[in-house]
Amino acid sequence: MKAAAFLLLLLFLPEICGVDIIKGLWQAGRRLKKEFAPVSDEKAKEYLEKYGYNKVAASVRGLVSDFRNEVNEAVKEFQEFAGLPVTGVLDIKTKQKMAQPRCGVNDVQALTSGRGIRVMGITESTFKWPKKSITYSIENTSPDLSRRDAERAIRKAFDTWSKVVPLDFSEVSSGSADIKIRFASGYHNDPWSFDGKGGTLAHATFPPNGQLHFDEDENWTYKNAEDIMNGATDLYAVAIHESGHTLGLDHSRDESSIMAPFYHQTVDDNGRYITPELTSGDIDKIQKLYGSRGGLSSTFSRVKSFFHGFGR
Repeated sequence: MKAAAFLLLLLFLPEICGVDIIKGLWQAGRRLKKEFAPVSDEKAKEYLEKYGYNKVAASVRGLVSDFRNEVNEAVKEFQEFAGLPVTGVLDIKTKQKMAQPRCGVNDVQALTSGRGIRVMGITESTFKWPKKSITYSIENTSPDLSRRDAERAIRKAFDTWSKVVPLDFSEVSSGSADIKIRFASGYHNDPWSFDGKGGTLAHATFPPNGQLHFDEDENWTYKNAEDIMNGATDLYAVAIHESGHTLGLDHSRDESSIMAPFYHQTVDDNGRYITPELTSGDIDKIQKLYGSRGGLSSTFSRVKSFFHGFGR
């Protein structure tokens, strides 16, 4: 009886006592945090240019009078997006955040969508597959892990989204797939060269141009806590994020979101693996594009996900 009442409370008060809040309290302090050496001032300016902050600063704040003001405004845009104190100063915390490994997709779409600004005539709703059955191919895998583990990580990533939206994914041979996946280093015949170990981990394109590339210079692993503690990158965690892009999602300002651009360790301070999970915001955004799986609302999905996680 008490359990039923608790379930009803969660269903009818999702905004007041949301599942994400409860899970956040349950897991508070568990995730291992790693500090990074701050980037140089020059690298910081390259970062702002690479991820679109200079352009957004100019479009949102108006034309700036000189280069120094342009940098200051771009820094403010980054600090606001990353949840840092908005000072416009390239301080240590800001440059440490820029050193955190992340997705290579430009942040400009997420930066402007909340302000109602159109970027090159494109809005988020433009990026959507017009069908329910989507194919993907894995053109190669990393020598860091077995092909079976790479396939499992990618399959599980797509399944994570498929549980909450009416999309079905199937792996096919190279050539005809909607989404083409591969591992590559440096320049690899697209406009977004990889930068070696650290920095950019992967990037992906929005529908209908489905490309998903992982940086081979990273040391990849699949849900292996010991490897991750020793500096390896969890392919599953990165694959969930990048597959979200291939479905049409942009970056999130919510640091806990799967679609936040920054990579988080998937181990806790006791060396145990933490399975990445969609937040309510992730579910809401993907369901706005494709609807819900089997007519289940995002609220019901969150409650079901919470109790599943609580019982593990």
